[in-house]
Amino acid sequence: MWKMVTKVKWGDVMGAKTRNAILSSTKQAVCSIRFVLGVVAMAFAVFFASTDIILGELAKKEPLYPGFHGSIVYSALNSDAVIFFVPILCALPFAAAYVDDIKSKFARYCVCRSSYGAYIAGRIAGCAVSGGLTPVLGVLLAYGLSALGFTPLEEPWGAGVEPAPWLGQVLSVCGLLFFAGVFWAVLGMCLSSFMESRYIAYASPFILCYVLIILYERYFDELFVIYPRQWIMPTGAWPLGQWSAGALTAMLALFAAAGFALRAGRRLREL
Repeated sequence: MWKMVTKVKWGDVMGAKTRNAILSSTKQAVCSIRFVLGVVAMAFAVFFASTDIILGELAKKEPLYPGFHGSIVYSALNSDAVIFFVPILCALPFAAAYVDDIKSKFARYCVCRSSYGAYIAGRIAGCAVSGGLTPVLGVLLAYGLSALGFTPLEEPWGAGVEPAPWLGQVLSVCGLLFFAGVFWAVLGMCLSSFMESRYIAYASPFILCYVLIILYERYFDELFVIYPRQWIMPTGAWPLGQWSAGALTAMLALFAAAGFALRAGRRLREL
């Protein structure tokens, strides 16, 4: 009986340590200046991708067409600028946190206060949450600013004409964008754990994204599942509809998290 009680209490303590590590890492990630910069930069990328459309419509010196504010945001999500910005911005808030902890010996202190598993789980959670929220909040910020700036300049919807559901379509893309952001961020942290370089954490997601785009567009144009653009705005024959793309990136993120956990677990025991 005593052994059973002791085991239960020990499990409760370990669970509390893990929860505290996850909450602490997540708070550290989303309350950082790099997270805020990533969100703002994502909103900038959306407007940058829509510059030609915005300037062209404003140059006409006529009222904008109805729903203009939503259409430019939705179309920007399929642009090259956004596709290339996403892997970089997702890794910005927290992908290099593990390497910084190793270099500064802060990881040793964290492990002593909690446990190996709790520390690793916390770093994965913080990286995943911040990586997924960075592009999503950036897109929502861009949509809000677009609505505030362009809605007064738009023509009203005609009588009997149903408004285009731009907000619903943008939110649908944001769901897939979240899973893609989680994958890119955790991938950067995973690869940086092997090289122990913060530059790898920031650069590797962009490099892999670029390589996958080249492979698809030049060599394997029928293998749409490797195309990062399809992960955000799927148009191919996905078996379960567009959310199959989200399931794919979520699975890839789990593999990257497992790789990080294996490498970090071995490295932490060497400290």
